[in-house]
Amino acid sequence: MRYKASFRPSYVLDPRTNLWDSLDSDMLERLSTRKWVSMDLERALGPGPSSLSTFLQSDRATGSDFQQELGMGHFDFISAFEYIRGSDLDRDVECTKDIATVFQACAPGALSLEQVEQDIDLGQWKLRIGDMIVCLEDLVSWNESVMSDAQTIKGVAAELAACIGPDLVNETILEFG
Repeated sequence: MRYKASFRPSYVLDPRTNLWDSLDSDMLERLSTRKWVSMDLERALGPGPSSLSTFLQSDRATGSDFQQELGMGHFDFISAFEYIRGSDLDRDVECTKDIATVFQACAPGALSLEQVEQDIDLGQWKLRIGDMIVCLEDLVSWNESVMSDAQTIKGVAAELAACIGPDLVNETILEFG
């Protein structure tokens, strides 16, 4: 994504907060040393007596209440600690540990469950099964399942629809392979 730096103004999405930060020379320098940069973490780790960097270099880091003293939750502390060490977290595992669906993740740009229920008729979405094309509502388990259950075809369809939007739902045919 370095090509984006030639366009002004350019921004990059913070992977922790989903907020936009300026893609300036400082950000480019930070990106040259690691796979991802979180300006939110950078600010938390910044200089000062209450920063995590200062805290970890002090004797207080051996205390059992270090997370509480810093005002960080467990995941935030581990994430910041790994960030300081320069190792990149396996974000797919860590970030989704407590998140089961697209709706729970509040993914930027994705519709909410309520918006999908209101704006998209999932039952009319087409599905290719072999040589046949059927509507999802024609599936046997369709009426008994709910959109919020990611373990059902309705839940999977709802999550996909939330990501692509109503226009594409009307123009596409699902095919699972």
